[in-house]
Order: sequence, then structure tokens, then C-alpha cells
Amino acid sequence: MPYTLMVLDPGHFHAALPLRTRHPLLAEDVHVFAPDGPGLERFLAMVGRFNARAEAPTAWRLHVHRSDDPLQALLAARPGEVAVLAGRNQGKLARISALVRAGIHVLADKPWVVEPADAGHLAALAAAPAHAADLMTERYESGASLFADLARTPAVTGGADASRGATLIKQTVHHLAKLVDGVPLIRPPWYFDTRVQGEGVVDVTTHLIDQALLIAGAAVRPLAAGEVVLDSVRRWDTAVPLADFTAITGLADFPAELTDRLAGGVLQLTANGELGFRCRGLVCQVRAEWRLRDADGAGDRHRSRFQGTLADLELDGSASTGSRLLVRPHREAAVVRAALADWALGHPGVTMSDAAGGIAVAPARWSSHDEHFALALAGFLAGLSAAQPAWQRAALQARYRLLAEAVA
Repeated sequence: MPYTLMVLDPGHFHAALPLRTRHPLLAEDVHVFAPDGPGLERFLAMVGRFNARAEAPTAWRLHVHRSDDPLQALLAARPGEVAVLAGRNQGKLARISALVRAGIHVLADKPWVVEPADAGHLAALAAAPAHAADLMTERYESGASLFADLARTPAVTGGADASRGATLIKQTVHHLAKLVDGVPLIRPPWYFDTRVQGEGVVDVTTHLIDQALLIAGAAVRPLAAGEVVLDSVRRWDTAVPLADFTAITGLADFPAELTDRLAGGVLQLTANGELGFRCRGLVCQVRAEWRLRDADGAGDRHRSRFQGTLADLELDGSASTGSRLLVRPHREAAVVRAALADWALGHPGVTMSDAAGGIAVAPARWSSHDEHFALALAGFLAGLSAAQPAWQRAALQARYRLLAEAVA
């Protein structure tokens, strides 16, 4: 019997992207609970494009339940078993807690923590009867997946080399103005209010921390309290002039609630964050940076580095140029190459070739950003037939307790 999906107050384009493709475990009826407004209209328009496209169209039947209190309307009607949340993040964890305590499975976009007090709702999730997971789309990015797998293979890297400082460094650069599904993205004005959206310390960093915890073995043995330790945190602003704000939101002026964030008529958006932390001997540094526009057309960018005693790993790429994964031996190159060949036997479709200073490793294909959302939804649905694994709950708790401490 397929699950029926409920979408709660979609205010971010991530609410629509999980519906980019059909899912055999999902009924084609989708119930949307939201107030009237541009967030709802943009969601309906994007899903409508998925239904109307010429190649592999979807066939979602959208049932819209308009309400000024969409959470209570959803809980009262309950036409489905699974809720998707992607929109305003202020109070999100309280909404998730209410849903899972009512027995509704929840897949929600990050961030879940906007202010330190949000962490008080995490305990309710640990023993909830329903599954709760965040949209960790980076787990489905082919380059990041191979990078994490190699980082967990000491025969190739020799294990983390703590004598060289941070053993795992992950960095991303994103852009406020961008195209989504081939259409210029219109962001809601609240996206620029960090009290609602969350600041850079707790946003994209969620993905980077998730990857770090997986490399530290969070899926092999559940994380225990105290195994993730925050060492440092830093944040800084991106300046957003009015002309750019207007182009991105469609508004002619900054709304009143952003007045206290203006300096000389320019919005100071605290969109950037960097954290240093440790987990099971892995010394990690993660950094997320937001720029106004994509100056050279490369799109959002990512870079990861793992420093091992035998070899380093480097993952570098962008939305437009694709990714490049390199293994750089710096001791016993023949040993590293032999271990890499053994590792590749368990990864069908992976290819290796010589590159400047190392060995290039490539998957059968590089996956795209937009398709990761459908893959994340499919993975979530596939797991609902059994109890949620203890490691998933433990990793989620560790991730958001770290972020709550960082924003504090």
C-alpha cells in the first residue's frame, strides 16, 4: 500500500524538489496544507511544471487545504502518513515534534535549529513512534559518497593524520541569486531574516557536519553523548544592496522587520559560518559561504579534503563543471594504489585514472543537485517499513545539539 504525502506550509523550493520524479511507494494524491500566499503559489507552479514537462512527466494530484493554522489543519484531517516540511525554520522543531508525537513520519529540510532553545524539542524525537529525518541530500551526491567511503578506508589513506591540524575540511560556496529547474529563483523576504531562516552557522553547515559524522563512523556505531565536541565557531555577513534584494525577492524595498539589519541602506545578512569540532579522533572544520551572484557561471561550489598518513583525498567541483575526486599518495604510493584497486572491486562502475599528483576516481555518473531530493525521499520511504535505526536518531541528535551550541 503506497504512502500518502502531506506537505506542510511550503515556503522554500526544497518542498517541491522531492516530487521531481514519481515514487512507487507514494500515492499520486498529495495534500498541501498552507495559508494563501506566494510560497504556496510557487510550490504549485513548480510541481505543475513537473507534471507538464515533455520528458518523464509526473502525475501528482494536488489537494490544497488553505488554512491560517496549517499544522492544526493537517493534524485534524490527517489524509496521509508522511509530512514534508521546507519553509520558515523558526519554530520548525516544535512543529516536527508535534507531528511525530502524533505518529506522522516527517522528512524536513534543514535547518531545524534556529536558536538555542530549539534544542529542547530534540528529546521528544528520540522516543517518538514515527520516523523523523532531515533532507540530507548530500548523502546522495555521488562524489561526496565516494569521498566519505574512501575516508573510512584506512588501507587507502592510512587513517586520519592528526599531526597536520584539521584532518577533515569541508567548504561550500552558494549564491543568493540562482536558477532552479531552469527558472530564476524568487526567494521570500523572510529568507533574509535570520531569526526566521536561521543564520549561516546552522544552515548549509548541517550537511557538512552530517558528512563528517558519517566519516567518523556514525552509521557503524551510534554516537554517544559527548563524542562530538565543539572547538570553535565564527560567523560573518554578506552585504545585500537593495537592488539585489529587489531582483531576488521582487520587493521594491526592505521590509520593516529587517530595519535593524541595515547599515547605510545595505542589508547585512549573517549568512556565513565556520565551525571547528571533533568526533572520535577526527578533527573537523566546516565552512559555508554565501555570495550574491555567480560571477563566473560555475554555480554552487564544494570542496572537501581529508588528510591521511598515507594519502590525502580531495573533492572539488561546482554545479556546472561537475566534480573531481583525487587520491594523492604522499607515502608508499604503490601500497596506496594497490589498496585503491582492492577498494574499487566493491564499487561497480567506479573508474580510476592517473592525474597530476595522484589518482582520479570517478563514479559511473555524477548526480545533479535537484535529483538528490527525490533520492532522499525514496530512501526515507523505503525505511518506513521497519523501526528507525538507532544510529540515525543518534546522529540527528548529535548534529543539532552541536548546532544549537554553536549558535549559542
